[in-house]
Amino acid sequence: MGKKHQAASKKSKHAEKGAAAAAGSSGDAKEERQKGGKQQRRRNKEHRWAVDDLERELAAVGLRIKSIEPDGNCFFRAVLDQTEGEGGDHLGLRRRVMDHIEQQQEHYRLFIEDDEPFERYVSRMRKEGVWAGNLELVAASTLLQRNINVYQAGQPVWHIKFAADAPVLHLSYHDGMHYNSVRNAGDYGSGPPQPLRLGGGGSGAAGPAAVAQAGRSFGS
Repeated sequence: MGKKHQAASKKSKHAEKGAAAAAGSSGDAKEERQKGGKQQRRRNKEHRWAVDDLERELAAVGLRIKSIEPDGNCFFRAVLDQTEGEGGDHLGLRRRVMDHIEQQQEHYRLFIEDDEPFERYVSRMRKEGVWAGNLELVAASTLLQRNINVYQAGQPVWHIKFAADAPVLHLSYHDGMHYNSVRNAGDYGSGPPQPLRLGGGGSGAAGPAAVAQAGRSFGS
């Protein structure tokens, strides 16, 4: 075999190996995408089950879940739906809540988790799309002078208390990652929600029927 033929043969073998490696890499990537897709579908299904369970619990007492956009701003959007109705300035509310936390840092810095510096936490939480946590719940309750009831599937109602006679905001919380707004079953308006009218009996301590009695409390 001549030198040219040997070189061509080597080049062909290298190309075959490269193609095989690329095919293997492509196959691995495809498998990872499929695996990721399955995991996401499973999470979506579990989330749907949790929403369905809570929808049934709330329907038993004459309430419904109003869906809020899942864009990382859902807590602020849900609070605005409860205070103003649709289309409120969620970035403005986020800014006001974080201003309040910053101004009252001697009180709130004690609740920062994971040893994150207070200034870094506030800076991070000011950004659009960053999920709100328990600290923002309590701060919003204090800033807006509202009590907040948080409903979760199969759990006692969580009460964030500002004052005994303060108006109440009603939110649902799903899978530890998303907030929706809770309204009367027949309330499909775009403005502020109608006052809640609880009916039905619910079942067990976990049912949301006992809004004023059961559940955890987190004072501000």
